[in-house]
Amino acid sequence: MGRGRARGQTRGDSPPGSNAVPGQPGSSTQHINVVPGASGSSTGNRRGRGRGRGRPPHDISETELAPALSQLTVRGVRERGVRATREDNPGRSNQQTIQCGPPPGEPVSLHTNYLKLVKSNGLQVFEYSVEINPEIDNIRKKMGMMYNGIEELKDKIIYKNHILYTFLDTIGDEKEYHVISRARDGTETNHTIKIKRTQEVQKDGVLFSNVFFNFIAERIQNWKRIRRDYFDPTAMKPFPRFHVEIMPGYQFRVGDFEAGPLMSIDTKYRVLRTITVLTYIQELVKNRGKLETAQTDIIRELTGRVVMTRYNNKSYKIDDVLFHMRACDEIELRPGYRISSVDYYRNRYNIELRDPEQIMLLSRKKQRDSNGEEKEVKIHLVPEVCYLTGFSNQESSNPRAPMFKEIAKVTHSDPTDKVKTLTNFASTINESPISERWGLNIEPSLLQLEGGSISNEAPIIGLNNSKFRVERGRFDSMTRKRFVLSTAKIGDNCHIVCHEKDLQLALQMVEPGCRFANAAGIDITFRREHIIQVKSQRAEEFIRAGSRLNSKVILFVLPNEKEDRYNAIKKYFCVEQPQITQVVLARTLKNPNGIASKITKILMQMDVKAGGKLWRVDLPTKNTMFVGIDTNHDVMRKRSSVGGFVASMDQDLTRYYSRVFQHDHSSEEVFSGLQPLMKDALNEYHKLNNNCYPRRIVVLRDGVGYGQMELVRNLEIEAIKRAMSELHIQEDELIFTVVSKRINTRFFMNHGTNYRNPFQGTIVNNTVTRCDEAFDFFIVSQSVGQGTVSPTHYTVLEWRTTLRPEDLQRICFRLCHMYFNWTGIISVPAPCQYAHKLAFLVGQSLNNMEPAPQLRHNLFYL
Repeated sequence: MGRGRARGQTRGDSPPGSNAVPGQPGSSTQHINVVPGASGSSTGNRRGRGRGRGRPPHDISETELAPALSQLTVRGVRERGVRATREDNPGRSNQQTIQCGPPPGEPVSLHTNYLKLVKSNGLQVFEYSVEINPEIDNIRKKMGMMYNGIEELKDKIIYKNHILYTFLDTIGDEKEYHVISRARDGTETNHTIKIKRTQEVQKDGVLFSNVFFNFIAERIQNWKRIRRDYFDPTAMKPFPRFHVEIMPGYQFRVGDFEAGPLMSIDTKYRVLRTITVLTYIQELVKNRGKLETAQTDIIRELTGRVVMTRYNNKSYKIDDVLFHMRACDEIELRPGYRISSVDYYRNRYNIELRDPEQIMLLSRKKQRDSNGEEKEVKIHLVPEVCYLTGFSNQESSNPRAPMFKEIAKVTHSDPTDKVKTLTNFASTINESPISERWGLNIEPSLLQLEGGSISNEAPIIGLNNSKFRVERGRFDSMTRKRFVLSTAKIGDNCHIVCHEKDLQLALQMVEPGCRFANAAGIDITFRREHIIQVKSQRAEEFIRAGSRLNSKVILFVLPNEKEDRYNAIKKYFCVEQPQITQVVLARTLKNPNGIASKITKILMQMDVKAGGKLWRVDLPTKNTMFVGIDTNHDVMRKRSSVGGFVASMDQDLTRYYSRVFQHDHSSEEVFSGLQPLMKDALNEYHKLNNNCYPRRIVVLRDGVGYGQMELVRNLEIEAIKRAMSELHIQEDELIFTVVSKRINTRFFMNHGTNYRNPFQGTIVNNTVTRCDEAFDFFIVSQSVGQGTVSPTHYTVLEWRTTLRPEDLQRICFRLCHMYFNWTGIISVPAPCQYAHKLAFLVGQSLNNMEPAPQLRHNLFYL
C-alpha cells in the first residue's frame, strides 16, 4: 500500500491555570505549532572503508535482499497523528517514504480502535479570531459571555482560546458585538467583542474535529477533563472494601493517518481514594509518632502523586509538601489581596475546614497570560479537600493483592467488552444534537484492516541447536531440559550471604540448587561451607561479609524488602568493589510453591550475569550491532535523569557493552552526548570481532515521545553519525528506530460473534500508521491472559540500509525473545529492556553513580 505524504500542524491547549488557591479561574491560550521546513539529503557514491580495518565477509543471507536504498533523512516534529498539508507549510521539502508492502507472515483480518469521520450535511464551517476589549482573565466568565451573551451566536458557535467556529454564513468577514459583564459586587463593564473571519475549515480536518468532539465531551456530556482524558463522574464504580472508587472515561483524539482523518479511542479509568490526603498524612504521622519524624515518609509517599479536588473535579500533581505553612496562614490570591485557605473555602465553596493547622501541599503549573506569555503558577492545596488518585509504590509492588484483582475486573476488560464500550461511545457522540446540527459524526463500527502473523517463525534455539516452541508467549518448558548454550562456568566459586535466621532457606540452594543447575546445563555448585551467616540485618553487615570473599558470584538472601539495604549492597558492589551479585528475598524461598522454577531462574540470572549464554534466535542479519537506549527519570527525588546505553558485541546477542550517561535535569529525555559512548562501543566491538567493525548498526531508542522526534534526530542520530565518521565508517548501514510501548492503539480479531486478542507476532504496517517519517509499524509481541493486549509502535527515523522493511519487522519481534530475565516474550526488543534495567538500577539504587568499568561487559543489572 502506498504511503501518504508527511504533513504537520497542530493546535494544543496549555494547561488550565489557577491562582494561589485551587478553584480560582486562570487562563489558557491555544496556539498553533507549524513544523519548520528542513531539507532532506541523500548519499552519494559509497567510499572506501578507511585505513587499517578489515571488512567482514558479505552476509550470505542477504543476497536476496532488495538493492541498497538511498540514505533518507526525514524531517518533522508533531504530535502523534496530527499533521497539515504541504500547502500549509511550503517550506517543507519533498520527503520520501519507504514502501512497506503487505505485512510479513500469514494474512490476518483485524479491527482496531479507530473510527472514521463522517460528514452528514453540506454545512460549511468558518473560523474567526476573537478580540475582547477590555480583556477578561476569568476563563469561565469569558466562556459564559461568548456562549450566552450574544443572541445571534447562541447555540451556533464553538469557542476555544480566542478562536471561534461557526456554520453561520451571515456574519460576514468582520463584526462587532457589545456585551455587558457584571462582577460580584454589581460593577458593570462594557466589552467590545470583535470577530474577524480568518478561513474556512474542513469539518473533518484534524484541527477542527478535535475541538468539535472535545466540545461535545465537555459541554454536552459534562464529562470532566483530566489532562487529555475525559471522565464521567456520574458513572463511579465504588469498592468500599478498599476505600477506592473507579471513574471510567475515554481518551480520544483525531489524527491524520495513512487512511485519512481517523479518531483513535480507548477506555481510561481513574482510581480515586475515598479518604482524603489529610487522613493519609495522619496515618503516616501515627506510625512515626509525630510530624517531624514522619516528614521523610510523607515526602516519599506524596511527591509526584496526583490528587483530585472533588468540589471542582480538577486534578493536580503534588510537587512539594510545605511543612512550614498551615491552612490558617494567609496567601496572596492576587496583588494586594490576601486570604487564608480556611476563609477562602468557607466563602467560596461553603466548606468548613476541620483542621486549620494542617500542612499545605504545592503544585506547579505552567499557563499563559492574556499576552500569551508562559509563566509558572504555584497552587496551594489543602490536604483535607484533596483525594489521592492511583496507587502508592508499596501497593503497586504487590499486584496480586485482593484489591487489584477486584479492580482488574473493571479496568482490564476483554476484547469483546472493550469493543462494546467503544461502539457505545460512538453512539453517544452521534446521538448528540450538536453532531446532527453541525453535520459531523463518526462511524458506529471500528475500522477494519489487514495485518500479518509471524508467531511461529521464531523458535528458541538452545544447546546443540535444539529448538523450543513458544506457547502463549512463554517458553518455560525448555528449563526442564538441558538447554543452556554456553555456561559461565562458575563452578563452586560462589558464595551465599544470609541472615542467621534464614540459614535453612540458604541450604535449599545447596543440594536442590546443584541438581537444578546440572539439569539445565549451568555449571554452578553451591557448597554448605560457602554459606556466610550475618547476625544483623543492617546493610553494613551484608556488605562487610561479601567484601571479604574472593568469589565470582555472591548470592545475597535478604530478610525483607528494605530499599535502603538493597541500594547500599548494589552501590557498593557495582561502584566501589565491582562484583557480580544476585539478590533474592527470603520470602521467595519460603514459599514451597514452584520452588524448582524459582531456583532455576535464580541460577539462570547468576549464570548470565557472569557471562553465560542461555539461548538465541535466528536473525536475518549478520555482522550487526544492536544498540538499546533508554532514560530513567527520578521524579520522587528530583535528581537528574540518567540514561542507559547498551550495545551487542556478538551475533547471538548474548554479550553486551553497557554505559550510562547523565542528563542535566530530571525531566530530560534526549541526550546530546552519545558520540563518545557510541565510539567506545564501536571500538569494543572491533576488539571482540577480529578487528572488524559492524557492517550494520541498528539503534532501538525507547522512551521518546512523538513531540521529541526532531530533537532525537538532531542530537542523538547526528551524534551517532559523528562517531561513525571519526572511525571512518560513515558509509556503513544505520537504522534508528524509536520504540513506543505506552500507546493507545489496540487490535482485535473476530472470534465467532465475539472478539479476541491477536496472536503474538501480529504486525500492522498500514491504515493506522503515520506518514511523517520513513515508515512505522506495530507489533503485538505478547499474549495476555486478562484484558486487551497492547502492541508496540516502531517509528523509523533513519533508514540507510540494504534491509527491507519486513526484515526489520521480523528482527524487532525476534529480539523480544532475547531478554534473559524472562523465559517468554517481552513487549520491547531486548536491547531496549537492558538499557531500561541499567538506567533504572543506576538512577534508583546507585545514586546516579556510573558502575565500575570492570562490569561493562556483564549484564550485572538484571
